[in-house]
Amino acid sequence: MIRTEIDKAIRLLRSFFQEHPWGFPLALLALALVTYGVFITQLGFYWDDWPPLMFVHMADKTAVWQYFSYDRPFQSWTYAILLPICRDSAFAWQLSVILFRWTAALGLYFTFLLIFPRQKTLWQWTAALFVVFPGFSDQYASVAFGSHFLTYTVFGLSLLTLVLAMKDRKRFWIFYPLSLLLTGVSLFTMEYFVGLEAIRPVLIFLVLARSEEKKARTLLRTIKFWGAYIVIFGIYLYWRMVLFPAAMGGASGNYPFIFEQVITTPFSTFLAFGNTIYSDLRFMLLSAWTDRLLPLDASVVTMTLWLSLLIGIATAWIYYHFLSRWQKAENAALSGRETGSNVLLDFTPDYWLTGPRYYNINNLVTILTRLWRGA
Repeated sequence: MIRTEIDKAIRLLRSFFQEHPWGFPLALLALALVTYGVFITQLGFYWDDWPPLMFVHMADKTAVWQYFSYDRPFQSWTYAILLPICRDSAFAWQLSVILFRWTAALGLYFTFLLIFPRQKTLWQWTAALFVVFPGFSDQYASVAFGSHFLTYTVFGLSLLTLVLAMKDRKRFWIFYPLSLLLTGVSLFTMEYFVGLEAIRPVLIFLVLARSEEKKARTLLRTIKFWGAYIVIFGIYLYWRMVLFPAAMGGASGNYPFIFEQVITTPFSTFLAFGNTIYSDLRFMLLSAWTDRLLPLDASVVTMTLWLSLLIGIATAWIYYHFLSRWQKAENAALSGRETGSNVLLDFTPDYWLTGPRYYNINNLVTILTRLWRGA
C-alpha cells in the first residue's frame, strides 16, 4: 500500500516535471539552490566584493558610475539595480548570483528548445550541466560576479527574443527591436560575452532553414536579419577600441590588445593563442572536474564532505530518474536535418555546449576573453 502511494506520487511529480510549463524551471532552480545555496548563510564578502559595497552607504549615487568609468562604465547599471535591493546583506548577494545563474541557464534553454522542440531532454540536461559546471569557482564572490551572470542573462534573452521574432512573424516588430536592444546592453556592459555573438547568425540560419527549401535564399535572408546586429557590434568595437581609449587617455584594463598584436607580431601571437586554447580546453575538459571530484586536500573526517557527497549523489539520481525516461525516444526520433543541425552547432566555436562530450560555455568565454585581451 505504501509502495503504491509512493509510486503514484513519483508519477505525479514526473508528469508535472515534464508537462507543466514551470515544472522544469522550478526543478532547475531547486538544482541551483542545492548546488550553491546549502551553505550560503555561512558565506560573507570576499576580495573584489568590498569596493562596490561602499556605495550602499554613500549619498551620492553617481559614485557608482564614476567607479566603473575607468574600464566598464556601462556595468554600473547592474549595481544600480542590485545595490538598493541587496545592500550589505551577504545572504541577499549570494542568493542573487544563484538566481542569475539560473535565469542565464533558462534563457539559453528556452532559446534552443524553440529551435529544437523535439530534443527537450537534451536541453534539460544541458541546462542542468550549465548550472552545476564546476569550472567557474569564484561564484562565492557574489558582489563581484553577480553582475556577470546578470549580463549573461541579458545575452540569453537577446537570443531568445531573436528566435521568437524569427518564428512569430506577427510579433516580429516587437521581439526583433527588443533583441537588438538587449544585444546592445549585453555588449556594452562587459566584454566577456562579445565572442558569443558568433552563434547568432547560426541560430538565424537554422530557424530560416526549417521554413525554406532553397539554401541560397536562406543564406541571403540570414545575412539580412543579421545585418542590424553587425551594425551594433561594429558600433561597440569602434567605441571600445577608439572612442573610449581616447577619452581615457590611452588603452588600459580590458582593451582588446589582441588586434594590435596580430598586426605587429602575428606568428608569436598565434602561437601564444594555441597554447592558451590548449590549456583552457584541458582545464574545462579535465581539471575543472577532477579538481572538484578528487580534491587534493579532502578531509574524510569532515561532515561537510560526506553531506556534500550525499546531497550530490541524491540530486543526480533524482535528475537522472526524471529525465532518462524520455531521452531514448527523443534520440530515436531525430530526423536527418536535426542531426545535421546538431553537428553544425557542434562546430560553432561559441556554442552553448554541454553533455557527455562537451561542457559549458563559461570555459569558451574564458578563451575568448583571453584572446580579446591578448593575454
